[in-house]
Formats: sequence, C-alpha cells, structure tokens
Amino acid sequence: MRETKFRGLNVKGQWEYGYVVREQFCAYDEVLWPECNNKDFLTYKKADGDVLGADSTIISYGYKIYRDGGQSSVWAKRDTVGQDTGLQDKNGKEIYEADILNYHYKKCKHSGPVIFSVEIPHIYYSHEAGGFYEEDTEIIGNIYENPELLEVGK
Repeated sequence: MRETKFRGLNVKGQWEYGYVVREQFCAYDEVLWPECNNKDFLTYKKADGDVLGADSTIISYGYKIYRDGGQSSVWAKRDTVGQDTGLQDKNGKEIYEADILNYHYKKCKHSGPVIFSVEIPHIYYSHEAGGFYEEDTEIIGNIYENPELLEVGK
C-alpha cells in the first residue's frame, strides 16, 4: 500500500509536504499564525445552535500539513491542498493534484491540469487521453503558480 501524501502552500507561498488534517483555528493559532486568519486559509461558520447575529460564535476551520512524521505542522492555503497521485513524471518527480503536465496523445503534444480521483485512482486529463505514460509525461508547473500555462492553446 502506498503512502498517502499531500501538499499545500504556506503563508510564505512555499510548498509544504506531509499529511493533512482539517482543524479548528483557535486562540493559540491566532497568536502563532495571525496572518492565517483569513479566507485564503480558513472557512468560517457559526457554531451549531447559534442564531446568526452580533453575538454569534464563529468557528473557523482550515487545513494543516503535518511534516516530519507529525513532529511539526503549518497552516496551508485551503484551495491549494492537493493529494499525491502515486505517479511520477518522466523525470521521477511526484505528480500532485493541480500540477500541469505536458503529454502526448494521438501523436500530438498537449498540456493540462491534473484532476485526481481517489475512488478510481488515475489522472483525468482535459480530454480523454486513454492512459498515463510516465515516459511521455512531464510536470511543467501547477495551476497556482503558473496559471498562464493553462492559457496556452486556447
């Protein structure tokens, strides 16, 4: 069985790798990571049973990436958290959700983002590519740091 790994961008815009846990952002976190108390990192909702009003209790949740076997953790931007597919490109680099790949299909060169399904573990391309071939596939970026790569060919 393969190790399930995740990645996400931290507050400095650097990738963090490890396992992910959805956690409540509490007063302790506010002291250590005040820059993470925003909608890029957290989802806000009212506490169960509260009537929405000025005195409502708001609970915030986000994703933490636990590194080094759980020895340390960091908050990740919620929309950037993605799972390792268990596949590698032709250079041996691990492929994660939202990576942008160059690949060949029907003797033509294409590029597109990775959409990974846990239920049926394989990569979906922007069109039906008929399979994944490591020797033809190369990571050229990701949708967060290189969105301009998605505009090529449109």
